[in-house]
Amino acid sequence: MSKDPAFLFYTSDFLVGVSDLTMEERGQYITLMCLQHTKGHLSAKNIKIAVGDVSPDVLAKFLVDSDGLYYNERLEQ
Repeated sequence: MSKDPAFLFYTSDFLVGVSDLTMEERGQYITLMCLQHTKGHLSAKNIKIAVGDVSPDVLAKFLVDSDGLYYNERLEQ
């Protein structure tokens, strides 16, 4: 079965969820969400390459799996 090329994006949920983030942090967050959708759970190296020094507030929106990889639980669902 092929992977869905898109994920649901609810604008009002996103805006509420990032209301405490700066514009730079919002960019990091949406970039990591897109990367997770295309590549799966993310290593610290993937994150560093994609967004540089990730904000602790952005990283807090991701959980860590048993392999030490980061993922957003809501996107996972």
